[in-house]
Amino acid sequence: MADLEATRVVRELMPLAATLGIETDAYTADEVVMSLAWAPSLCTAAGILHGGVLMALADSAGAACALLNLPEGAIGTTTIESKTNFFGAVRGGSVSATSTPLHRGATTIAVETSGTPAASSWPRSRRPSWCCVRKASVWRRPRPSPGARA
Repeated sequence: MADLEATRVVRELMPLAATLGIETDAYTADEVVMSLAWAPSLCTAAGILHGGVLMALADSAGAACALLNLPEGAIGTTTIESKTNFFGAVRGGSVSATSTPLHRGATTIAVETSGTPAASSWPRSRRPSWCCVRKASVWRRPRPSPGARA
């Protein structure tokens, strides 16, 4: 079930999330879960949810997870690498992407995102996956003002 406040925050930070109808179900440093309902306007041939839409969902969850794991004083992240493997097509219903941090380093954050059917009779740990994404991000600190002392 969507967390309305987290969905509002994510959609403000990432307007594409609003365009695609992405909802945020969990929003913590240890786990971000976002979901998306299948819609004909998001499909490619034969009513299959477009891979770019699935990648946008997975990347959005990964970006939010990276953001929530920034060290104090950091102002944002930039993706430096992303690898996606697709395991199956999505032909209806809804999907979810769950991101968890793999590494919280001095200059990089790595997260892993798995995609599964959002509404399913499968137990969460045994749901079939539609994709797996590994993403690495670097974070940055604000630049000092000209003339400011370090």
